[in-house]
Amino acid sequence: MARVENKKWYHLTHSQKQIWNNEKMNPNSSLYNLGGCISYIGETDIGLLEKSIRIFIEYYEGLHFRFTELNEIPFQYVDINTPNIMPVIDFTKHPDPDDQLEIWMNQQAQIPFILNKGCLFEFIPNIGSGKSLRV
Repeated sequence: MARVENKKWYHLTHSQKQIWNNEKMNPNSSLYNLGGCISYIGETDIGLLEKSIRIFIEYYEGLHFRFTELNEIPFQYVDINTPNIMPVIDFTKHPDPDDQLEIWMNQQAQIPFILNKGCLFEFIPNIGSGKSLRV
């Protein structure tokens, strides 16, 4: 493992250890993935939405926790960097944008997060039918 400097390490909670151990025993599992969708109808200022999401991320320290393993013991630390927000995905060109969006969201929910490879969440703005924006 590469050495990481200037970080304060925290032990995992009992619940976090359970998830960590399950992920170690079942790598590449999407068992603990949670997905959701918030819909907005009408015109949306994407730049303002992105700014709002960044403020939200910066405010909640829990969204900055990252996980690693040192000498085979899991630890967490706070990463002050704000992760990138994914680019907007526009489904309006598909014959049935809402169905295509639903398929895409289900596919995304099956992609596992690797616990010790950075951020454990994503904000991905999508545009469906009727110019509805889903985050």
